[in-house]
Amino acid sequence: MLVVGCGTEGLLATALADFFGGEVTAVDINTKKLELLKDFKNTRVCHPNELDHANFDVVIEAAGTKQSVESCFTYLKPGGQLLLIGITPEATIPVAQVVRNEQQVIGSIIYEFPVDFQASIDYLADVRFDPTVFISAIMPFKRYEEAYEMALSGNYAKIVLQFKGDAVS
Repeated sequence: MLVVGCGTEGLLATALADFFGGEVTAVDINTKKLELLKDFKNTRVCHPNELDHANFDVVIEAAGTKQSVESCFTYLKPGGQLLLIGITPEATIPVAQVVRNEQQVIGSIIYEFPVDFQASIDYLADVRFDPTVFISAIMPFKRYEEAYEMALSGNYAKIVLQFKGDAVS
C-alpha cells in the first residue's frame, strides 16, 4: 500500500494500515512529516522521487494537490484501487489506463455515522493503536495564535487546543 501525503489524513491512514499489519510505503515532500512515522515497523518512508518504478495494489492520495493525484496513477498496479481523500479542485485522470487496467478510483470525504464513528473510538481506545503520530502538540487555548502559525508552517500534524482549566484564562 502506498500513502501519498503525510498530513493528518495520510498519517492516520498509515497508522491504521500499520495497526492492521499492512506493509505501507508513505511518501511526502516534507521530511519532517516522514520523521513522524519512523517508529512504525511495517512502514517505509521516503521522498516521492525515491519510489522509482514501484507499483502498489492500493494507493491512498492524501496530499490533495493536482500533481500528487496525477502521480498516483504511475504507482497503481493493474486491478489496483486508488482512494482519493485529499481535495484538489481538478486533476487529469488517465482514463485509458484506468479502463484497460481495470483500476478503481474511489473518492471519500467523510465517514458513515454511527458505524465508522464507533470504530474510530474503538481504535483510539485500543492500547495497541498509537494515535500520537498525528498529534504534534497539545496547547492551551490561550496560545491559539501560536498554534495557528505552527499549523500553517506545514511541519506539524494535528495541533490540539485544550479548552479546560488554565488553558482558557
